[in-house]
Amino acid sequence: MVDATPFAKGDEDGSASTSHTALAQPPPAATRNLWLLLNPRAVADPLLRDAVCLVRELGHHVEVCPIWEASQAIRLARVAAESGADVVVACGGDGTVNEVVNGMHEANRPDVALGILRFATANDFARVSGLLGCTVRDLLMYMAQAEPVPIDVGRVNGRLFLNMASG
Repeated sequence: MVDATPFAKGDEDGSASTSHTALAQPPPAATRNLWLLLNPRAVADPLLRDAVCLVRELGHHVEVCPIWEASQAIRLARVAAESGADVVVACGGDGTVNEVVNGMHEANRPDVALGILRFATANDFARVSGLLGCTVRDLLMYMAQAEPVPIDVGRVNGRLFLNMASG
């Protein structure tokens, strides 16, 4: 499997200037509460639907939330973190990932992990993290079972980012 970044979680002290976490190795046996925030491309993907069914069959709770509007992922990620999600999964591209990271930070729940499933054209963060060669099924299973590991985040003008900032 990949030792890159299928998901992440925040610093133990709640600060967001250094960490939002990558997967290391599976599997703790506990069930997880995963919230998937899906861009329109992800909503239509049959392989994602199959992966969600498999993860649910293993006893994990999976909440699926389509994203239709700009900035909606920020609000949904905050709600997911505040509602007891163990992992909030950004299913989209770099823009979706950015919104999810910022929404999770608003919830001030550093124990919630960030997951990433790539469903866009650029996917720069997923590419540099080594995720493009992984199947959706494998990544989602990994997120449901593995322990998160910290990764760095940055902050510019009050907004968080993972791998680059542009304006």
